Amino acid sequence: MDRYPVAGGGDPVGAEIERLTSLRDQLLDSANRLNAMRHDGWSGAASDASEAVRYAICREFYRAADQHEDAVRHLAEYNAVRQRVLSLTNEIRGEWPGGLPADAAGHVNWLWDQLAAAGRRAATGVRAAAAALGDVHRQLPEIRSTPVTAVRTARYRSLRRNWT
Repeated sequence: MDRYPVAGGGDPVGAEIERLTSLRDQLLDSANRLNAMRHDGWSGAASDASEAVRYAICREFYRAADQHEDAVRHLAEYNAVRQRVLSLTNEIRGEWPGGLPADAAGHVNWLWDQLAAAGRRAATGVRAAAAALGDVHRQLPEIRSTPVTAVRTARYRSLRRNWT
């Protein structure tokens, strides 16, 4: 365990990097699949409207994937800075077990400030990725699902009424 615990001890940062990378890959896959959907032979106003919606949704998927890639990059940077800062501060504190001189204490504080800045960049990146994912969700049409059994029951009742 680190002598000076910091947010991100253990490997929750690594797990979040993996989760965001997986989400990025899923967003790219969805965008590519949707982008490949073409309705050859269909033309007119409805086709144009469908293409416009498809294009807008693809654009949001790609934008969200880019935001997730940025978040992954910032989290990886935070993780690297965190490890380096912990190593350096432990090394500096180890050199002066009785207390740090002012210049060494200033350097330790500067290192912690670097870690805090990397943490803010990572948090901003994760918030931007979450917002982009929300934008994708809002762009998608609402899907109302009717269970198949309800449709069959309604059809059966309709047929029974017509035959009696």
